[in-house]
Amino acid sequence: MGYETHYTLTIHPEGSNLADCAFEQLIKDSEGAECTFSEGNCYNGSYNGTSTWYEYPTDMATISRKFPRLVFELEGCGDESGDWWRKAWKDGKIIFDVVAVLPEFDPEPHLTDFEEPTCEAHDIEQYDDGFICVRCEKKFKLVEE
Repeated sequence: MGYETHYTLTIHPEGSNLADCAFEQLIKDSEGAECTFSEGNCYNGSYNGTSTWYEYPTDMATISRKFPRLVFELEGCGDESGDWWRKAWKDGKIIFDVVAVLPEFDPEPHLTDFEEPTCEAHDIEQYDDGFICVRCEKKFKLVEE
């Protein structure tokens, strides 16, 4: 199966006949692109799909050489948290390459108002996104074991 990535392809200028022809040629020439975009999901001029398209750098360079007046922008979001990138090709060359390293989200610092109750006998009621002891008025969360 392999590592899957969600791809979004935008061909600039969007909506032009030449961009449509380039997309069709990419699908014809690249098995990876055909597999990725086989569902035909197109939203606001961008094609979307998920696959293991490992050959995308070569395929995008090749198609951009065939259509040198267009800019091919490809964004990828991988299976693993923080794996996001955006690249663009024109005339066979990469002209834009950004990789984002996203930190893991830690909710703990945002739960400071959820302290364990200090009273001995708890009278608990549900409160917003947690619970509250009506005796000591402390907010807290239940931890499932």
